[in-house]
Amino acid sequence: DYAIINGVNTKLQIAHFKLSHSRAFFLRAYLLQSHEMLFDAHYHAFQAFGGVPERGIYDNMKTAVDKVKKGKERIVNARFAALCAHYLFEADFCNVASGWEKGVVEKNVQDSRRRIWQEAGQQRFGSFTELNAWLLVCCLMVFSMVVLGGVTRLTGSGLSMVQWDPIFGIVPPLNEAEWNTTFDLYKQSPEYQKINVGLDLQGFKRIYWVEFSHRVLGRTIGTVFLLPVLYFLFRGYLRRPLIPKLV
Repeated sequence: DYAIINGVNTKLQIAHFKLSHSRAFFLRAYLLQSHEMLFDAHYHAFQAFGGVPERGIYDNMKTAVDKVKKGKERIVNARFAALCAHYLFEADFCNVASGWEKGVVEKNVQDSRRRIWQEAGQQRFGSFTELNAWLLVCCLMVFSMVVLGGVTRLTGSGLSMVQWDPIFGIVPPLNEAEWNTTFDLYKQSPEYQKINVGLDLQGFKRIYWVEFSHRVLGRTIGTVFLLPVLYFLFRGYLRRPLIPKLV
């Protein structure tokens, strides 16, 4: 992958981590694929995740595997083995002949590119520190949307807002009269009449705030990605074949 760093179009090596259960992911950029990259990327990923997983599934990268043998047998690089021993996690490696293993790893990488890296390629960064800070913020925002979306679904809050003004809808009810008006509108919805009949105002406020937070976060993420695209579009920095993909 490439990004503009300090005015230079720079080829990058991107470390990519993804948790299998929560789907939280982490990206960090480097100049070279080396052991220093391997160690530093693990350190920052574990810091971002707040812990160390019990097991990691890896592609057969040269910094981790000295030789690929039959089946699951590997001659593991001594430095990578030391890393696993230090953080106390088990390393597993994709079977070269098993597309369902290696394919999953490669798909995760492609997903991160579609979510973030097409946008990163159009940014202008002053340093690697700035680039990696931007990547961390984007990863956290996308993961936050996944978590909040799950909470919204589990609490049945998704249809609590029966009206949504794209411009002024970011302002919630500010007094008791506005809350009562909003609640009366909700009472006319099929969700209230068939599922939540009898729900009081306090219960409505709880599900309303969940859905309100979900929508505001979505608009914030959209703004974070949209404003740089518009800036580079009007400045003529975007290559013409890339514009339809970003739109």
